Amino acid sequence: MLRGQKIQQAIDAAVTRWMGWTIGRQTSKDYGIPKGLPYLTGFVTHCEIVEASLAA
Repeated sequence: MLRGQKIQQAIDAAVTRWMGWTIGRQTSKDYGIPKGLPYLTGFVTHCEIVEASLAA
């Protein structure tokens, strides 16, 4: 994603791209993330839940 950009620009571009994707039917079925949720939001939340369950 860097492609000659400064690191903050590259991060912003990656976040924008991942927030534009949405969770599809199969990903929802595989991970329990609600369909239609932005991909980045869904996986960040999913990972937080997994991490919390492992720490318990």
